Amino acid sequence: MKGKQRKDRDRRRVVQGVACAILAVVFLAVVFWPSERKDASRPKAENQPLRYAGASRVVEKDSEEELKEPPKGALAELKEHIKTAEPPRYAFPNEPPTTKERSDEEESANESQQKVSSKDKKALNIVPIPRFKAGELSVHDFFAQNEGKLPIIVEGEVLDHLATKMSFEDLRDLCGGGLTETSKYEAKAHEWAGLSDLKVRTMKEYLETYILNKTSDELVYSSGSVGIPEFCPKLEFFTPIPSYVSLGVVPIDPYKVQPGQPEMYIGPPGTKTELHMDGYLISFWMSVYSGSKVFRILPFDELISSKGMKRLFLEKETNRWARGGKQLEIWDPDLDVFPELLDATVYEGAVNAGDWIYLPGGALHGVSNDGYSWGVSINSMLPATVKNFADVCLKAQFKWDCRQFAEQLSPACKELGDLNATTADDLVSCLMKGELLKKASALYDSYASKDSYLHEAFHFPNFKSWCEATCQSVRTRFEIQNNSKTLPIEQVEYVCGQCEAQSDLDQILYKIL
Repeated sequence: MKGKQRKDRDRRRVVQGVACAILAVVFLAVVFWPSERKDASRPKAENQPLRYAGASRVVEKDSEEELKEPPKGALAELKEHIKTAEPPRYAFPNEPPTTKERSDEEESANESQQKVSSKDKKALNIVPIPRFKAGELSVHDFFAQNEGKLPIIVEGEVLDHLATKMSFEDLRDLCGGGLTETSKYEAKAHEWAGLSDLKVRTMKEYLETYILNKTSDELVYSSGSVGIPEFCPKLEFFTPIPSYVSLGVVPIDPYKVQPGQPEMYIGPPGTKTELHMDGYLISFWMSVYSGSKVFRILPFDELISSKGMKRLFLEKETNRWARGGKQLEIWDPDLDVFPELLDATVYEGAVNAGDWIYLPGGALHGVSNDGYSWGVSINSMLPATVKNFADVCLKAQFKWDCRQFAEQLSPACKELGDLNATTADDLVSCLMKGELLKKASALYDSYASKDSYLHEAFHFPNFKSWCEATCQSVRTRFEIQNNSKTLPIEQVEYVCGQCEAQSDLDQILYKIL
């Protein structure tokens, strides 16, 4: 009997020993197993690789730590990156969302950049701009948000554009020969957005003086006014138009192009534009590729929210708003002089590198640059916002050339009566008779929005045909204006010279696109 008890006791000890060994192995596996195994239980979408190159190049990354900052020096690596390029992605409403994760460091930067001073919190009624992650909203869902009447930031929407991998040295090497217009902010200036001292110079000179070598401490801003097509056409490969707005339309010339859009904005820390209204009262968007831009925005509904606001902002069309000899500055408003702002809601948000922002038509806005920033923007009419445009244009009493824009977009709008005899429905009806908007609306209704290059957005089969049409347009404008200061023949030749493959890089790009 004792022998049997001894055997049972020994058997129990063996079982207990094995169990302890198993538990020890499990414990060690949990503690020391590689971190990527820990994440295996996360949703599959979060493990998808980050995509670069205009949503066309897949770059594998082993850990989130590597994704904190997009690599620089894109031109040096570009040939390898684009050899396996695919067409830009299509963004249909039923498409599974693409998750573009942001590091903890970037998230905390977002939060800190949205903080405002205690003085502003007590004075201006500042609220954050609504924010979404890339892939969260389909194109149609995006415009369902407040009927497209509020600004929206989409975080990480343009992280996969080649421009996010470019350094300012790369931009200089790619487009240094192109001409840009620069300006400086002056608090007392009456010009648009407070920008004065306008000068035309090459991008190389500007970047080397104010961004790269910093041989000058002046806060000089490369502040739009020159379109990418008339500045450096091949930059289109690096700055695709996001799917949300790729069906936007603008008036085109006889060559079926619009050389003045999109525009570029580049500046050192401290450069800014003060509160201003963009022309035509149409939607605005911007892709930010470097640095950070902080926006303060007054949507149009705020401008008509009280008699005081309407009197201040809509009674007279102007570049800036002043009272008693003092200019309104949205970044440091004198609320004793402009008390109307106390009743308004001001939307504020930081748009960081890789993010994208949308502003509805008729929204007043000012932009302040944090860090050395670079953004690309377009003003255009979007199929989903035609009704909003008509409503804003009429309530603004046809100011800021919104009626002229409608007539250029659709000749049928020339038949409209005067302001008192025109309804918003009348304006929508005549706009929808225009061929450009009719075509864009049909594509939008069929869920055909997609990330697009400029030549695609203007319905050209390839880069070369679009570039050649742009060349003809720029050359014709030079011959008509004969203005050697704003459009010298050297710039015309610089643009036209980009339409043929001149290097290995060009040849690879042309072959792919």
